[in-house]
Amino acid sequence: MKTNVIFWIVLAFSQLFQAQDSIRIENSKFKIFAFTPVKNNISKVNGMTAGLGLSNRAIFKDAENNQAIVNGLNLDLNPLGFIIFCFYDPDRDFTTKESVLLNGLNLSIAGHLRDVSQNGVNISAYNYAYQMNGVSFALIGNSNHTFKGVSVAFMGNSANKGEGLAIASFNGFDNFKGVQIGIVNRSDNMKGLQIGLFNKNETGKNFQIGLWNKNEKRSFPIINWNFKKLKS
Repeated sequence: MKTNVIFWIVLAFSQLFQAQDSIRIENSKFKIFAFTPVKNNISKVNGMTAGLGLSNRAIFKDAENNQAIVNGLNLDLNPLGFIIFCFYDPDRDFTTKESVLLNGLNLSIAGHLRDVSQNGVNISAYNYAYQMNGVSFALIGNSNHTFKGVSVAFMGNSANKGEGLAIASFNGFDNFKGVQIGIVNRSDNMKGLQIGLFNKNETGKNFQIGLWNKNEKRSFPIINWNFKKLKS
């Protein structure tokens, strides 16, 4: 009888320790603070991340097979941001699945790379996010696969698909709905308004105000328009 009691007590404690280990393992995936790039064993951060940048594809193996979610603030202290801007080609990563999703505020010396998507506000030197939904202020430029919101940059804005307001020296979009304001505005397929010195749009409902304007119907100074429907 005494032996049976000891056995059941030992068994209960062993199950308790196993449960605690399981909880610790599970909780290790969720953090209040994490250094960046975010490690593969972290699936969610509710709070703050800080370090060299959210992009982890170049450092961690199989990063594309995982997605970390960051809810809060990301502080990027990457001192090599300008060097990355000079040599990084975001066009080669258009089909890349994002490895990090940031919901919140990004303050960055450098900026996102193509495997990062963001919902919120970005303030950085550049932004190459896969998807950007919100407001992005970039000293150099914003180049996103898809963008929805407000995109402001000193040099340029570009995206495969954009929707909202784009302000920069040069705006270049494949597909766009909204307003472009810049020195040069270019779209392949647009519905909206272009305001700049030189405006060009291939097709779609479009109104242009500038020194020289070109669309699929005509080239004209000061004001130009095309009321043909946007391609689907």
